[in-house]
Amino acid sequence: MINANKLQEITQARVGKTGAGHSCMPTCVVKCSPVFYDKDGQYVTSGFEYETIAMLGANCGITDLDAIARMDRACDEYGFDTIEMGCTIGLLNDADLFEFGDAARAEALVQKAAQGTDLGRIVGSGTANAAKILGIDRVPVCKGQGIPAHAARTSKGWAITYISNPQGADHTAGVVMDEPLSKEGQVERGRQSQILMTAFDCTGLCMFTFLNESFGVLTSMINNLLGLNISEDDYVQMGKDVLKAERDFNLRAGIGPEADRLPDWMTKEPLPPTNEVFDVPQKEIDDFWNF
Repeated sequence: MINANKLQEITQARVGKTGAGHSCMPTCVVKCSPVFYDKDGQYVTSGFEYETIAMLGANCGITDLDAIARMDRACDEYGFDTIEMGCTIGLLNDADLFEFGDAARAEALVQKAAQGTDLGRIVGSGTANAAKILGIDRVPVCKGQGIPAHAARTSKGWAITYISNPQGADHTAGVVMDEPLSKEGQVERGRQSQILMTAFDCTGLCMFTFLNESFGVLTSMINNLLGLNISEDDYVQMGKDVLKAERDFNLRAGIGPEADRLPDWMTKEPLPPTNEVFDVPQKEIDDFWNF
């Protein structure tokens, strides 16, 4: 197992405490960056988080937390994104260059990417580029960015974020958790979530304060800190303006509406055990930017 309970169990056994993590500021009580130790109680990595464990672990069929932690440390040191790396390694299964569950091979691939070998350069180039080079057409990307662990077919509101957000498949750009299997109302949920998250990002606050939808509280904080008098409407408009500025940048760079798509196979291939496909009508998605 590679779930949170197992991570806590290992930490307890190896260093005699649970919830071992570090915070970005002294008053933080969340400490969302777990610290992982090896069997000898030696530090391996920190910031050992959900997306890393899911993408380098479950996504690749790997259930060894020690191997996943070593890959996390290596990716940190070499400058590789762990979501993208996990996505790319998983993709290599379709080219017979990796077999699901082979932790040693996965670790070797990370090292090859760092060394710049022929295969390593392919791996290090990311999921979309690796797929092009290897001739793979079943590719889990949006706007060239690997889709993270929050699956698009069973988290349909989150999929709207992947599709429409100017950054591509970024799970933090607009969190949508309501009615995940329903196709109804997801475009509006995705739109509102992205607007509020974009405004929230402008504050520099951590998303784990869970204040991104509490814009009355946020405007009060901003006004008191900076001596301003912005309204809640002003705050929301800031999110809209910044999001549209990002969209405008993409359009000028040649990334147009045709990029606002999930991979076609996700609309056709059911995902067990719910056997869901992504079925939000494209016509509704194309209306996303009308705000």
